[in-house]
Amino acid sequence: MKSLKIISNPLSESGNKIIGSFFFLSLTSYISGVILWYSTETPYLLILCFPAAPLLLYGKGRFFKIAVLILFLSLGALRASFIYQPDSKTLYGYGKIISMPREREYYKEAIIGVDKASSPTQKQLTIRFPKDFSPILADYIYFEGTFRAPLFYRNDNEFPVFYNNYLQKRYYIKAENLKVLKRNTLIDKLNGWKDELRSGFLNLGPGGKYFFIEVLFGERLISDQIREIFNYTGTSHLLSISGLHFSLTVFFAYLIALLISTIYPSILLKIPRPYLTIILSIPILFVYGFLSGLSVPAFRAFLVFLFVSLFLLLNQRVYYFSLLCLIALIFLIFNPNYIFSISFQLSFLSVGALILSAHKYGSILQKINNRGLKYFTGILAGTLSITIVTLPVITNLQEKIIFSGIISNLIAIPIFSFCILPFLFISIALFFISPSLFSYLLIIPDKFFELLLYLLKNIKELMVFHPIDFYFDFKTTLIYYALIISLLFFTSYYRTLLIILFVIILIWTERHSKIDFSVVFLDVGQGESAMMFSDDRKAVMIDCGGNIYDENIFRNSYAPFLRKYGIKEIEAVVVSHPHPDHTKALKDLTTLLRVKKIYFLKDYESYFSHPFENTILSAVEDKQEIILKGMKISIIPPDFRDKKLNNNSLWTVVNKGERIFVFTGDTEKRFIPRMLKQIERPDAKKVVLKVPHHGSKSSLEESLYHKLNPQWAVISVGRDNLWNLPSPEVLDYLKKKKITYYRTDIDGAVKF
Repeated sequence: MKSLKIISNPLSESGNKIIGSFFFLSLTSYISGVILWYSTETPYLLILCFPAAPLLLYGKGRFFKIAVLILFLSLGALRASFIYQPDSKTLYGYGKIISMPREREYYKEAIIGVDKASSPTQKQLTIRFPKDFSPILADYIYFEGTFRAPLFYRNDNEFPVFYNNYLQKRYYIKAENLKVLKRNTLIDKLNGWKDELRSGFLNLGPGGKYFFIEVLFGERLISDQIREIFNYTGTSHLLSISGLHFSLTVFFAYLIALLISTIYPSILLKIPRPYLTIILSIPILFVYGFLSGLSVPAFRAFLVFLFVSLFLLLNQRVYYFSLLCLIALIFLIFNPNYIFSISFQLSFLSVGALILSAHKYGSILQKINNRGLKYFTGILAGTLSITIVTLPVITNLQEKIIFSGIISNLIAIPIFSFCILPFLFISIALFFISPSLFSYLLIIPDKFFELLLYLLKNIKELMVFHPIDFYFDFKTTLIYYALIISLLFFTSYYRTLLIILFVIILIWTERHSKIDFSVVFLDVGQGESAMMFSDDRKAVMIDCGGNIYDENIFRNSYAPFLRKYGIKEIEAVVVSHPHPDHTKALKDLTTLLRVKKIYFLKDYESYFSHPFENTILSAVEDKQEIILKGMKISIIPPDFRDKKLNNNSLWTVVNKGERIFVFTGDTEKRFIPRMLKQIERPDAKKVVLKVPHHGSKSSLEESLYHKLNPQWAVISVGRDNLWNLPSPEVLDYLKKKKITYYRTDIDGAVKF
């Protein structure tokens, strides 16, 4: 016990401040080492630990800090160096699933600890497998698969060197064969309980059942419309497993301890009630930790409560900021690539902001005597702190309406904390005791969920403030966080100067890159999308699709480009045909930007049943024109109908300056001559042709090239696509005709 107290001393409030800062310094140095490795990949970083050893042993004060910095910087680089590119295309072997399998839109994903493999590989691999496979945590499996690289889009993202290197070095195993060889009995039992609970919620009538499952078990089930309400109002954190969930498990452990001590009072002579509560809470924490799915926020909260329980047993008060840094370090030692995870960044930054705000404003809150006022003041201070600290991360996801977030959280947090989540936890216990009581009890959180949703909808509609638009690149982000840290520790004189600099930085972030092109064919993987701009910079988009297996196509491909150039409004979107590789990003596009009008072929109105707010839907029957300054767009429908959606594609002809851009959808060879009859080609203009159907041989029609005589051709196609597009025949024909062509899979975004 004495040795445990010595080890825990740096994390306690009584611990030495220099030693207490050890974890923050270690964490920042370790992250710097990972970043440096991805930036340079030089082995010299790995030998920096040798001069650090004597400084650690004999150095004091400043020299000790320098030693810690050097040591953990080299350790971060060393750990990142273990993540290397595979030297074979296939892999088979044995391993154990060490993360909760996550269900995505088209597949399931988990991390396996590799035991044996057919070729050298790292010990932890991400594996994707079909949804009909059902392995669970701790299963010992046999797997066969191929190495695949996740999609990496090149749309003027301006990512720093280290992040680009990380994106290009990622890979996963796509499993073609997977067999469960051994299953853990306890985990199997817990998984059975979870399935029963999940079915219990789904079999009930409450409208909030999907919300209940998401906030209890971490599964993404609520509709896009409801999720957007939470995102827009800055309350999406309520959908994540957090410390509040685990604090409720400890509270129920306390109630059980109270019951036991009431029935058997003598037990308190041997085990004081606080220790009894801790002893009872630990197994409950483990059970709920499993049920919660152990996402990054859930596992972080789980570890915090385990450490806090240990500190209470040791009769020490914990220093939460050092503990948070230690837990973040544990995550990154397990997988250094967590630093690139939005979930990891938001989780730890948010909790860090809450800890710092409690430290800075705790004395002020203590002076407030009214409990209600103190509670709401705490929410306000916490919300402001989280907003400020997470601002660079949030703006990488979407525009943030700060005022809406503050007001929404003042209303949403009390309703969720007191009227929804506690009843959900009670319902878990009742499910196995009395299913009828379980269903009756859920009426209470369901009514409050309806109230919460109603209030958030109204806040969303009433908040007419223009979003404060910040644009953070990597350098600006570094300066931003350096200023925040300085504001926390510097004296008042310097603080005033720093606040001025802080405001200048925020103003600077509103500067976007200049649009110095007329038309851009975006890199969206195996799909199509192009944007064009009039002389007064009004934007029109032709298709908004992308790789259908990327459920975050908008965030990964479109959002960085739109943010960089400050594009918030689109005059029109022309949908050639409603295949997902041409429409995948449409919902996100119309939700997060203002889209004035959507054009589509009249026959396909049923495909556009999604409620597009403030957007005019225009079903095209005859040729239509969009006239903007310096640009004329002609939308040409087919005068025939085919059973294939591809052949009923709208064509779009854009006259811009000295060029004509012809967009041909996915029309196949036999229907191209009929579409060509509706197009006139002025001899004085040069033509840029969007090659039909991603460069497929089935759309290679020579009359298209004879009539249009294009100087340039663009093939919108994804890397390593399943159809091996573009076809060699199309490429050979373009070379034969001496047409300069570009491919989005090789060239990234193509600009004119």
